[in-house]
Parts: sequence; structure tokens; C-alpha cells
Amino acid sequence: MPLSRQTLERSSVIPLYYQLQEILIEQIDSGMLKPNDPIPSENELCRMYGVSKNTVLQAIQSLVNKRLVYRVRGKGTFVADSKIRQSITSFLGYSSEIVNLKRTPSTKLMLSKEIEASPALANQLGVPKGSVVYHIQRLREVDATPMALQTSFLPKDLCPGLLDAPLEEDSLFKTLKDRFRIEITSATETLQAGHSPWEDIGPPEGGS
Repeated sequence: MPLSRQTLERSSVIPLYYQLQEILIEQIDSGMLKPNDPIPSENELCRMYGVSKNTVLQAIQSLVNKRLVYRVRGKGTFVADSKIRQSITSFLGYSSEIVNLKRTPSTKLMLSKEIEASPALANQLGVPKGSVVYHIQRLREVDATPMALQTSFLPKDLCPGLLDAPLEEDSLFKTLKDRFRIEITSATETLQAGHSPWEDIGPPEGGS
């Protein structure tokens, strides 16, 4: 569906890329551009609004950062599904946020075992090499659609007996708080698509 033409205010102090970004957001919010619809190409936007490619790229990147659109290599840029474009992988708010969106979250436990920490993993966790570590993988779903595979490594000494907890039913962070009195005050989260976590931290010794 073609976008309705709106004029950019070239005399305004508001940057052109920001004005273009707001026009596209309006088209998305109004439903003119629906989830998974392609937005006009960079060249089309340049022609439609008489702006440089750099201006268009800035506007699109801003929308990508806001999770309003997503890029597909070789195909273009598409409108993100409003059902899931909020930060569904937020480390503490996954379930509550999905419920607020009137969707149904679920978790499948894919892997839970003890391993010996490799040098790289030990360094990441701040434990001695060879320490026993829990390796947990859980598939997070929204309305039975897989959304993320979460991999967690936790020192066994910190939370002995963790693998006996109902990790499919409860939030891992809630379990740490309720069962082990471990309060999470900060976190660093790494997201990657179609990429093995072992490529960053290396496989544990004796693991695969």
C-alpha cells in the first residue's frame, strides 16, 4: 500500500530524518502499514520526500532501534509485529510484559545439567576454572511461537539444588530470589540470532 504524501518542513529546526521517522511511525500506528508489510525502499523514500539517502538511512535505523521495523537482507525493511515488538527478552519482565500485551507466554526446558567451567566460562562467571556450573537452556514462546532460546550458566555453589526447581513453570530470577535469597540488581544481556553461544565463550571442557 503506498504511503500518503506528507510534506517535510525544511525550514524547521527539527532534523529531516526525525520528521521522516515520525511520518513512518504515524503510518504504522494508523494501520496504513501493517505488521510484516514492507516499507518503501530507501530510493523510493528519497524520491518521495526529496531527501538524501543518508537522511533516509538515519530514519530507518531509528525505527530499527525502536523495534518498529526489521530488516531482511536482500529483501528490504518490514514493519514489526506490534504484538511482540516490545522488549520481550527483557531479563526480568518477560512473562509479565507478554501478559500485559494480552499474549500467552510459555517456557520449555531444553537442557539442564552440571558442567565444568572452561577457562573462558570461568572468566565470565568469576569462578575458578573447573568449577561446577549449571548449564540451563530454555525456549521462550509467545502463543506457542518460539521467540528466543535463553542459555544460562550459574555457579552451583551459588544456588545448590537449582536443577530440582520447576524451571519450566517459574521465572529463573524469581526462583533465585525466592529459593536462594539472591536478589538480581543488575544484568548484562547478550542477544544473537542464529548463532551458537559457544562461539563467544567457548565450549565447556568435556562438553559440546
